[in-house]
Amino acid sequence: MVTIPEGIHLSYNTYLTISGALDESVIIPVEMAAPGVFAKGGETYTITQKDVANFTSINKDYGVRLNANNELELFEKKACMVSLLKHQLSLGSDIGVIFRVKIPSSIAGDIHPVFVYKDKEEAADLGSPIFGTKDEYKVMYRVPAKEMGNLIGLKFEDGDGNVVGFLDKEGTEFDNGINFYSVIDYCDELLLQVGNDPAYAELVDLVIALQNYGHYAQAYFKSGDTLPALIGDNYLDSVSASDFAGYDVERSGDEIGIFQKTMSLILKSTTIIRHRFVLEEGHDISEYTFTCGDRVLDAVPVGTDGKEYFIFIDGIVPQKLDFEYTLVVTSDA
Repeated sequence: MVTIPEGIHLSYNTYLTISGALDESVIIPVEMAAPGVFAKGGETYTITQKDVANFTSINKDYGVRLNANNELELFEKKACMVSLLKHQLSLGSDIGVIFRVKIPSSIAGDIHPVFVYKDKEEAADLGSPIFGTKDEYKVMYRVPAKEMGNLIGLKFEDGDGNVVGFLDKEGTEFDNGINFYSVIDYCDELLLQVGNDPAYAELVDLVIALQNYGHYAQAYFKSGDTLPALIGDNYLDSVSASDFAGYDVERSGDEIGIFQKTMSLILKSTTIIRHRFVLEEGHDISEYTFTCGDRVLDAVPVGTDGKEYFIFIDGIVPQKLDFEYTLVVTSDA
């Protein structure tokens, strides 16, 4: 038999219910006895060891658990839950949606993040705390531009697959322990801040360009329409082939033993020009040298037959997109 502290009310009916003012340091020893009595502050209460595993109910702020001494312990929920601090973006070839969270050290080693995307779940590693902090972490999920309107779900699970409580920035628990968020949600939040903080005004053009880029990507890949309306003019309505006439590839010289098959752009944090060459029968790639300015470029095999190769001109920063890049192919034979 144990004495219930003042201010605590306990009842038993297939599970334990706690209400009243709680002190997180309160510990109630577990004793072997028949359950079924109602107890309040100052009275006694008994439970059986076999039922302890079912004592999972909690009130708004507190829960119950067994500690290392086999005692029933009342604890503050937030001490065993993940808290969202903020969202961030990482812009590269894909868009990284970053969830910055705070995780108590008491549970950090026992849980891991799980992403929910397109009705599929993908477990990830938590990694190490952010430099300079002890309990803050960044977890990131990447999506292509054409999917920036899609929701990314994040939850945390323990080693047994149980979902860990997850609190929003106001301290309210997310439904089912999952925070759903998208790139467009981030854009909307930034635009809302413009009226509150003039510093955000400098980001408006970037946010508009990012959102519209998602629209153009969806149109190009025909991947549906999950984004809000375009901001400003729809340039796709007025684009024609003549707009790109000044960007035609110019060729000179003779192609002997090798010819260019295609040329394409790869859009990442910097732009890459990718040339694809095909060797004619009886020739080897070692016969040729590829240069752009003072750079000697490597030939990267396409497949395993040794007939086709990629040549990459990489590292093109935005302010140099209008520069001309000349690829020179010389034969060493």
